[in-house]
Amino acid sequence: MDQRTGAIVSVALAPLVDGPRQELGVAHATRSVWQLVDPRGHVVACVTFQAGLRLPHAISVTQPPRTASLVVGGGTLSLEGRRLPVMRWWRPARPRHPSLGGSVRDDVAAGFARRWRQSLGHGEGLTPYADDVLCGTLATLHAARHPVADTVSREIEAAPLEDLTTAASAGLLRQTAAGWCLDEVAAVLAARVTGVGLPQAAAALHRIGHSSGRGLSEGIDRVLGAATRKATT
Repeated sequence: MDQRTGAIVSVALAPLVDGPRQELGVAHATRSVWQLVDPRGHVVACVTFQAGLRLPHAISVTQPPRTASLVVGGGTLSLEGRRLPVMRWWRPARPRHPSLGGSVRDDVAAGFARRWRQSLGHGEGLTPYADDVLCGTLATLHAARHPVADTVSREIEAAPLEDLTTAASAGLLRQTAAGWCLDEVAAVLAARVTGVGLPQAAAALHRIGHSSGRGLSEGIDRVLGAATRKATT
């Protein structure tokens, strides 16, 4: 990897970059993303490459590094003992749409709070389908400022996620619990509020992964039901 290119880092990782120095190891690697774990074994970040999806907890570089670990902390990133400059920070989506609160199905939200653990890790793929549904539901509740979101998020943050689901899913669940989400999820939620461009936003969400987009969409639809307003193009 050419160290001069540096990295583009999510602001969600600012506390990690600015915190105590620590080495992050690779828990799982694909051609487009490496999931990084801290010394406790918690997925706290990921490294994505040119073709990778823009994930809320991503450190984006142009090509895979040769080393299997990254040192963060003290305001710096280091690979192979050499400083990796942060070329740019980017802000992942953190939607806030209190007006959605009137559309939230409180019975679904209450059931979600009681049963989310039972579905964790169910399904195939890097992010099991049931976890995608969970993330879509939780992102919607956060956006709507529904009180269930904070309750479930505290439980997720305390749960041993890596023992219950995949590394990729554990990372996304933690980010969703903190209120972050994929841009495509945020676009659908915004369209549900305004009624503008919903078909296009939903189609873009559905294109994510083999089934991840459909699972995220199902989570949104479960808690909100029918579209808030009639969608327009």
